Amino acid sequence: WCGAGNISTNATKYGPGESTDRCCERHDNARDYILAKGYHKKSKLKNPYPYTITNCSDDIKLFSCLYNDSASLSYEFGQVFYDAVHVPCFAHTYPIECTRYAGNWFFGWRCVKYEILKNKPKKWQFLPPPSFYKAYTRKWYSYNFTVMPDTTDNTWALACREDPDMGCSDLP
Repeated sequence: WCGAGNISTNATKYGPGESTDRCCERHDNARDYILAKGYHKKSKLKNPYPYTITNCSDDIKLFSCLYNDSASLSYEFGQVFYDAVHVPCFAHTYPIECTRYAGNWFFGWRCVKYEILKNKPKKWQFLPPPSFYKAYTRKWYSYNFTVMPDTTDNTWALACREDPDMGCSDLP
């Protein structure tokens, strides 16, 4: 169930990483998505990516499922999906703008600080994912961390904190 397409022969057949497959199966069955290079009728957003993009509430559920699973495959898939491929999601929330970039010409530039504009009307927009690695590795330490404390570099945490309509109840 995880990755491009689905090679499962039926809905109850899972691969060697059954718990990870179950997380991906729920995500694959999401109903609010934009196909690769397609348009979203409700939001009028165009997906410029070569893969499907899902509503943020469904991506939050996938993130939470993978995060709460102790299988190494869930950790690996979470790192690929959220950190390496950096699959965004879409949501109707207050505008979020980047206020600081970091990087260089060789590795590229990435936003390291976001700001939510609550004084402006909500709009449909793509949101980059948080770092799965950062969240997951916090579980390995006995310190009293919250999973998503960095709201300046994490659009999900920022939007979830400021917009109760975001569908963040599943966020770890």
